Amino acid sequence: MHATKILLVEEDEISREVLKLMLSDKFDLTVLENLEQAEQTVKSVNFNIILLDMQSKIYNSLALCKTIASLSLSSSPLVIALGEETAEEKVRAIFEAGAYDYFIKPYNVVLFYESLQRLVDTISAYQTLEQSDKESRDTVSIALSQASYYGFAFDLLADINRAESIESLARTVLNGLALRGIHCALQITDTSQQLRTFEEDKDVVGERTIQVFSFVRDQGRIFRFGKRLVFNDENASLLVKSMDDMSDNAYDCILDIGAKLIPSIENQLTIVSEHQLLLELQLDMKNIIGKLHFSLTQQADQAEKIVDSVAGHISESLDKLELTEVQESFFLNLIESQLQVEFRGTDFKTLENAATEIYEKITSLQNKPEKQNLQSSQFGEIDLF
Repeated sequence: MHATKILLVEEDEISREVLKLMLSDKFDLTVLENLEQAEQTVKSVNFNIILLDMQSKIYNSLALCKTIASLSLSSSPLVIALGEETAEEKVRAIFEAGAYDYFIKPYNVVLFYESLQRLVDTISAYQTLEQSDKESRDTVSIALSQASYYGFAFDLLADINRAESIESLARTVLNGLALRGIHCALQITDTSQQLRTFEEDKDVVGERTIQVFSFVRDQGRIFRFGKRLVFNDENASLLVKSMDDMSDNAYDCILDIGAKLIPSIENQLTIVSEHQLLLELQLDMKNIIGKLHFSLTQQADQAEKIVDSVAGHISESLDKLELTEVQESFFLNLIESQLQVEFRGTDFKTLENAATEIYEKITSLQNKPEKQNLQSSQFGEIDLF
């Protein structure tokens, strides 16, 4: 602990030298000869104790005592008045002016020193208690701050799990973090293996942000440079550009939360990507079904035309000829040749290719690695201290 800072303001030279010899070895002592200097000094230096001569003939000692008592200092000094006045009215005025104690000259040097030492011990004990109380309050404040960060992170995690597209996922992450004073950018690899970069409240991402991502993307799962942080996963990278709260506690919270948040972003990106593949597959299937329907309808129309054509030929023949073996053979050849003509243009290869395309997409979806099974909470057991 630092030495007790004492200011001695004494106009009498003999008393000043005696007190200086008594106190200078053990205390951080400042000595002034007049009270006018003292008024300026106490405003710039935080003293623990002020020994104040009350016998000045050229300066109002009571006024200075009141001034010291009224100062807005981080730790108000205790004023010990030194004087020869014994009248009750004068002594009362000294204490009313803010003095903590009053020693009447001439005083016993040993008793004065012992009294001063007890006062110093009391101040030291009070400062220790005050420091302990401050540390307790700081601990509670840190715990509450951490609880606030983790509570916000739980809410953000729930919002992330509801995102239905890459755009909504990026907007949810960036806007959610911004509300907590954490300003970020997010880079995502989409289903076509294209890099897509998103920045808070920006339609066009800055070139510098893209350059930062290109440098840090392969720097490990967590990368720190200055007060900036980058969290990387297979298809997602989160860059923490700045934080409104730059305290160590806030930084540690974001470091922990970001490390646990990035797998959730990656997991939801997998879900969104699979959903997008299913939508594309659904559209392809709809188109192919349309092609099949058109082909079947076309075949039905062609079959109807064949039937009508054959029926017409048969009808005309019956009017002119009797059914003989030759006629029967004629009609059979006619039907066969007509069918060959009508079905010659049917494009069955198109249907085969379309069916193969569906099969390949379904196969690729089935063979896609299973996404990570996340626990009910990415944040597990949270240690707030």
